[in-house]
Amino acid sequence: MSTLHQFESREAWLSARLAGDKITASQVPMILGVSPYGGAFDVWAQHREPDVFDGPSGPQLQAGLDDEPRALAEYARLQGVIVEHKRDAMFVHPNGWASASPDALVGHLGGVEVKHFDHPTWSEWSPSGAVWAGDEPYPIPEFVAVQALWSIYCSGRAWWDVVAVLPSGRRYPDTRIFTIMRHDPTINTIVEKVTAWRDRHLVGGERPPYDTGAQHFEVVAKRNPRPASDDVVDADEEAAGMLSRYAELVAASKWADAEIDTLKGKLAELIGERKGLRGPAGSVSWGTPTVRSSLSLSRVEAEAPDLLELLKARNLVTTAETARPWRFTPKKPKVTP
Repeated sequence: MSTLHQFESREAWLSARLAGDKITASQVPMILGVSPYGGAFDVWAQHREPDVFDGPSGPQLQAGLDDEPRALAEYARLQGVIVEHKRDAMFVHPNGWASASPDALVGHLGGVEVKHFDHPTWSEWSPSGAVWAGDEPYPIPEFVAVQALWSIYCSGRAWWDVVAVLPSGRRYPDTRIFTIMRHDPTINTIVEKVTAWRDRHLVGGERPPYDTGAQHFEVVAKRNPRPASDDVVDADEEAAGMLSRYAELVAASKWADAEIDTLKGKLAELIGERKGLRGPAGSVSWGTPTVRSSLSLSRVEAEAPDLLELLKARNLVTTAETARPWRFTPKKPKVTP
């Protein structure tokens, strides 16, 4: 039976979440290669070389944590249920290493995960296309579905609600709730893959490959923040070959950048006022312009709407819209676990 551990402080929870080579719910999509927040090497680095891993941090992460109680209150209001907010708590599966930290629990059957997305329109939060049960794709990003299924596995619960908070200037007008039901065949597939990865790379000690070449460079740069000596060594045959190829690619990239800009201009003309253009190799489309304001208008509107109207009346609030952003989406095959 899964056990829920409650820790006395955030520091104690942080210390326990990776102890014993635990795999957390947020790490599972990274291991499977479907997370926008890192890959399998990042998970290995969290356990073995935490100094080279840049995890989510900073004011945006803290703002999400601070905002959880309000998001859960809105969820409880919309669902008509009583939720038990959990912070610094962790489910540990009977296997001793699979873990998940719920944002909240609903009775003895369900759990809740709050996700904050800074998307200006609901349409930006589009289906991932991954099919998990039957022929119905979950209308949420794949990594969120994987995280919810892992939380179900670790907790032994029947379902997990994902509360998507999509700010648009008012107090949660775009809250969406998705219920992920327990689906054992899918969970078993995920557990099998994660177990094999953990046994190979954490228990067995085999260092996984870097997720990208850029990551390789970043890790080496962090390990060597400044040169230990002034020596410049002569390249051997292998290194000389890499240097030559690097020089070729740098030269080619300058020409490629110029051609890319030209093609972007021509494609933008073809799209015009339409949303986008698609073809065999992928699609290009207009994104939503970023609106920058002189004040945090969403907070002012939520907490002091009368003050905002007064500021607007006196022309003390200014906004500026940037040029329309551009997005290229290459064709990708469907991913099934």
